Amino acid sequence: QTTAPASQPSSLPATSRAAGTQPSLDPVVGEILTKLEQRVVSNLRARLAWRQQYLVDQPEDMLTKRGQIWYRKTEPVAKFLIHFTEQTRGERKDTLDERHLFDGRWYVELQSRTKTLTRREVRRPDDRSDPYRIGQGMFPLPFGQKKEDILREFEVSLAPPTADDPPATDHLHLLPRGGTSTGQTYKELDFWVDRDGATAGLPIKVRVA
Repeated sequence: QTTAPASQPSSLPATSRAAGTQPSLDPVVGEILTKLEQRVVSNLRARLAWRQQYLVDQPEDMLTKRGQIWYRKTEPVAKFLIHFTEQTRGERKDTLDERHLFDGRWYVELQSRTKTLTRREVRRPDDRSDPYRIGQGMFPLPFGQKKEDILREFEVSLAPPTADDPPATDHLHLLPRGGTSTGQTYKELDFWVDRDGATAGLPIKVRVA
């Protein structure tokens, strides 16, 4: 993940984009979004690398945290745990014990280094909203989102392949539409969606600005 903002490559005003004056959807993009929607994830355990770099940072100032993520689909709401165990900045590498937990109601962040714990109620037991739904929830997942929701919130295009792309992936570039809640949070997003194997239809790399 990166927080470095980028300019929005479109000459149309935000109001026009929101009004649906965009060209028709690329059928290849539509097919990839359909795969994203149809890919059901019940249990997930994966290695995670999270990177943060501000626009004013030098390359050696980029912060990288590494760890694992566990995700389980439960009723009424899925749960997750992220545990970072290492961080690097430039040539310096340090051990880390940082945890982010959501149990379906409470979001908890534990920082062992500073010995701090923060706890926030995300949803009440009778809340019917989906905390993972794009444009609605606090944790918009990069998989399992409805195609219509993505297209309502974003302009989506297929980016040309580059040498830095993960192998056998399709690179989707998403620009938030003007007037959406997503546009208040993000400048742009990039998903690299795997084409084959056990992770087919899943984004294996996500970049956020």
